[in-house]
Amino acid sequence: MPWWGWIIVAVVVLAVFACGVAYAGIHAVRAAKSASGTVNNIQHYLGAMQGDDNHHGSKVPRPSFTEPLETASRRYSKAHEGVVTRDARKRQRHEGKWALWRDNPVPGSVAADKTGASSSNGTTQSSNAGSDASQANGVVNSNSNSGAGTGAGSNGNSGQPTNSLADTI
Repeated sequence: MPWWGWIIVAVVVLAVFACGVAYAGIHAVRAAKSASGTVNNIQHYLGAMQGDDNHHGSKVPRPSFTEPLETASRRYSKAHEGVVTRDARKRQRHEGKWALWRDNPVPGSVAADKTGASSSNGTTQSSNAGSDASQANGVVNSNSNSGAGTGAGSNGNSGQPTNSLADTI
């Protein structure tokens, strides 16, 4: 290798080393800031547990069993009102969503077929409408399917009642 090739290699090695040192330094500073924040939080909580008054002026609440019963019952009733309100909002959201699903079923689903949902060209979304119509009477027509003896709704017993899931829904 020529002499100038060694110079290029040395410069690249020094540049990579400098980038590594900078990367490590930046992350060390970030880690030190995070650790100092954690230490401050720990000192705050330790001061609160020891009863020091110099822990940033926060007031430690009294335990509920040391307060009068009226205060505790008032707190409980306010909290319970919040629970009831949240439950009512959740129930209203669920009822609204179910009503939306009931009124606008997914095209091609069993619910859409029963409600008569239609596609843009005016035909029902059922892929085998002829066999569905014959199954509604409880009778299987083997001629309604193109694959005689195969496919949905055909069990090979022409003229016999069927117990399909579509009949029970």
